[in-house]
Amino acid sequence: MFSAENLLLYLFALLVMQPCFSIDSITVNQTLKDGESLISPGKFFELGFFSPGSSSSRYIGVWYHNFPEKYVVWVANRDAPITNSSGVLAVDKTGQLVLFYSENPQVIIWSSNISLSGANNNSAKLLDTGNLVLFKNTFSGKNILWEGFDHPTDTHLPTMKFGWNKKTKRDTFFTSWKSPDDPGMGEYSYRFIINGSVPQLFIYDGSRPYMRMGPWNGITYSGLPEYSVDSVNEVSKVYYIDNEEEVSTYYTISDPTYITRSVVDDKGIAQRLNWNAELQKWKSSWEGPDGNCDKYATCGAFSTCNSLRVADQGCVCLPGYVNKFTGELSSTSFDGCVRKTRALVCRNGEGFKKVSGVKVPDTVNAQLEPSLGIKACRDLCLKNCSCTAYAAASITEDVGCLTWYGELVDVRQFSQGGQDLYLRVDHHELAEDSKKRILKVLLPVVFTVVLILGITCWLLRKMRKRERINRNLELSNGSEKDDIAYMERYSDVNASKEAGTTSAEVHCFSSSTIIAATENFSVTNKLGEGGFGTVYKVWDRWLEGKPLEIVDPSLGESYEVSEVLRCIHTALLCVQESAAIRPTMSEAASMLCNERTPPSTPEQPAFVNRARGNIGPVNLSFFYETEGTTVSDDTVGITEGR
Repeated sequence: MFSAENLLLYLFALLVMQPCFSIDSITVNQTLKDGESLISPGKFFELGFFSPGSSSSRYIGVWYHNFPEKYVVWVANRDAPITNSSGVLAVDKTGQLVLFYSENPQVIIWSSNISLSGANNNSAKLLDTGNLVLFKNTFSGKNILWEGFDHPTDTHLPTMKFGWNKKTKRDTFFTSWKSPDDPGMGEYSYRFIINGSVPQLFIYDGSRPYMRMGPWNGITYSGLPEYSVDSVNEVSKVYYIDNEEEVSTYYTISDPTYITRSVVDDKGIAQRLNWNAELQKWKSSWEGPDGNCDKYATCGAFSTCNSLRVADQGCVCLPGYVNKFTGELSSTSFDGCVRKTRALVCRNGEGFKKVSGVKVPDTVNAQLEPSLGIKACRDLCLKNCSCTAYAAASITEDVGCLTWYGELVDVRQFSQGGQDLYLRVDHHELAEDSKKRILKVLLPVVFTVVLILGITCWLLRKMRKRERINRNLELSNGSEKDDIAYMERYSDVNASKEAGTTSAEVHCFSSSTIIAATENFSVTNKLGEGGFGTVYKVWDRWLEGKPLEIVDPSLGESYEVSEVLRCIHTALLCVQESAAIRPTMSEAASMLCNERTPPSTPEQPAFVNRARGNIGPVNLSFFYETEGTTVSDDTVGITEGR
């Protein structure tokens, strides 16, 4: 048995240790005072008293547990602050969840305000979703009497449903704080609007639309083609409900460690925020309105807005319409659009033109036929001259028809995503569109054909050039046999000349022959330079009557002397100082290739050593034979200057 001393120690230990245990519930016997808090079972969220920003007022709120800052996601008494730190949150004897001052418990500042009867054994519990619930007896889903998620503030959390209850007429939506210091209900609300046959998601500024996200299209909302919490990792799924009881939406997260929320701030900006644990901060994955094109009806009726367009604030008239004041498709001042003058769109050959990648118009003047497919939808719209456009209600199924009657307002163009909208236009617009489609098909074809022809011509020219280079390389790298081939080839040139035709290619000597004759272009053999290049020491040998000394000794007697002399003679004629007396290329070729006797004696080449003063023609006493005939040049004197 415990002694009195041990009992006192035990009771004291319980009192000391009690704050160390976190609690998640409030009962009739367990209240929550300022300075105390509830922590959800998984330690995701915390509920307690707080003062926002620089305010000294106290509020009951829910925030993320163990975060570097207090990110409040729900406020109970947002419009009924406590002025000091004596607030108490409790479940009273009637079973209501109530907030009061400790010194004056009879004055209720805030309560769950639900109808209760009879004896109640109610409790309140903070769940791991951030939802504060009031339940009877033991906790279970069917025993929940009231929940904070039915009374959201500015933050949309996973599993938090909002929308319109068709039976009770209750509208659940989010509203911004008045300011960072005041969580009271602000001007901006994020909500469903049910003013037509198709519910739409909006941000409202007071009583006027500020941004329209549009109707649900089977995947997302028409104005939010990129909407998802994390589509890459697929940790989230968005649900849309439209049945006899309600129109609502919510989303779930498959990974509880993935922390995300959507919030609308006091400036009317909605954001989807994901927590980056490594950087310890929130990262925005979506924000709206993002620019003028996101704001409601920026461009007026029958127009579309594209944020990538610089002119006219991004506005441009839809096909078949013009600026209602200027009559142009666009102008420096954009005032909305009207149908083109003299356009006949009622049983006059009219049809529909598709505009892709858009947010569909405001459905306030639209009708929904859920059982019609897209072809039947077109027929339905075409029969009614008041129908201005149609679109598929669901982009994931073959059924669902939306038709518009009257003005088309708040159409937005997206660079990615969006839906197809079919506009009613006259037959002139259809004809122009048909021409554009033909050009759109023909231009790539023509371009492709021209490109193929161009590439083919280029390849053929390249192949021919390569063949010429290879042929010349083969000949230039040859030997004496190649020279013979040159000669034989030139005979074709000569034959062409006799026949009255010409050839641009005349080849007589390979580079190997020239290299051998000049000892690989040795400087010691350089005689001078002329208009066609360097002249080597042949002239001195010619003057001395020893021209055959320039022949490579390794050739022995394997060459015709007359051919070599004719080649030397012709070469010297080609490098004479006066260009006027040099033979033409065709004459030189004829001398070499047809064994024609050079018609004249060579004069002194250009740029030679003039120390000997050799001037004028010089003939030598050597002989060579041409086609069996012996030819002799007369010997003449050499005139030397003094």
